[in-house]
Amino acid sequence: KIQSGRALVCGAVFDADGDRFYRLDYHPDKDALLVLDGDKIAFLQAEYLLAQNPKRYKGAYFINTVESDLNAGKAIEKLGLKWQLSAVGDKWILFKIACLEAENRLGCLVKNIKSRENYSPAKNVLKKASSLKVQLRECKNSSVFDVNNLRDIESSIHSLLLSEGIENAENEKAPFAIGCEETGHNITQGRLEGNPPSAVFFGNGLKSALNTFSASQFLLKGKSVREYFSRLERPFKPGIKETFYAYYIRKEYFHKNSPLWRRIKKRVVEEADRIGFNCSTLNFREDPDMLFLALNSKGVAGGSSKRDSAKKGSPENGIFIRNSGTENKISVNLRGDKKNARALKSIGETCIRLLILALKDQSNRHYKLELSLLSQFRKAPLPESALKGPSQKRVAGEMLKQGLIKPGANGFRLTARGKWYTTNR
Repeated sequence: KIQSGRALVCGAVFDADGDRFYRLDYHPDKDALLVLDGDKIAFLQAEYLLAQNPKRYKGAYFINTVESDLNAGKAIEKLGLKWQLSAVGDKWILFKIACLEAENRLGCLVKNIKSRENYSPAKNVLKKASSLKVQLRECKNSSVFDVNNLRDIESSIHSLLLSEGIENAENEKAPFAIGCEETGHNITQGRLEGNPPSAVFFGNGLKSALNTFSASQFLLKGKSVREYFSRLERPFKPGIKETFYAYYIRKEYFHKNSPLWRRIKKRVVEEADRIGFNCSTLNFREDPDMLFLALNSKGVAGGSSKRDSAKKGSPENGIFIRNSGTENKISVNLRGDKKNARALKSIGETCIRLLILALKDQSNRHYKLELSLLSQFRKAPLPESALKGPSQKRVAGEMLKQGLIKPGANGFRLTARGKWYTTNR
């Protein structure tokens, strides 16, 4: 039944608090398990919304974070949605959604007022709406995130709507479709029952699972087994997603316009120019210390000038560097088309080596243990059984993540980056 497509074997995986979801599908031809991450399930949901209600969702926003595959965003634009990048964290996606919804409600108010004939207080109402529009724009662009200010603006819009007898302010066209984190946190509109019902936005793993299974059944029902699994496995052409790490660091040395921040930026621009890319900085007010450099091929759409690339905000390729918010590490993240993988990895290697040399915290006990293990790996491969205690095992694991060592037949041994590090540290 499975091989003929008359039955499917699927699974849903959730994180501990249930807001993230990954989909699993058994592929009978490959005898393998397909894992659909947040990018893939969001794409399927977006395709479903546009197929079900194109009038409502055509031109709505799809918002994902910089950690997502850039090719997902470019494929979304081809479907007919607008694409916007966000800093890491679902709260920033929710902030953008809240602003879009507030703008939408203001638009409904203005449209309603202008449609009325001989309405004497109209000018005063339109003046208040114009003032709120300015306040909202300032809130969006402010370098200081103030959720209370946004709440007050929302409350003022709501009061103005009620004063005009407009209880359900919603355009036929939705301003927002889907928010997405690659880690499986997908945000779509829900409703709270009431009079009138209220739109709510949140990441709920169960809701996302039901949405995704509904989407695939609607989009792929009746397809051959081969086509069904081909679409699931590759709903869009995947790009490069690779990350280099440095652990046990002094985070305070890397922030916007710090000497190291400027040095890294200069090197990336030089390397990008040498390889054949235009390079521009994309600024994210929600994470100002993240260095995001958009790399677009010279002479192609979106890459003809630095100004156009930065303004458009839809990079062909990107390299971003940011301190972790939860661990003592920094990451160099490579995103873009696979045809540019070699060039991106070369630039990324330059960046991570500069960061390793500049940021390692010599007073950190794990750093000292890392040096001790490196000296052992330098002499000969070290089997995992030779690691003593949880501390050595932890550090060895983090050395693997840093690309300093790799497993071999006789145990862990140094990589090219590890050999460089032991020589140059």
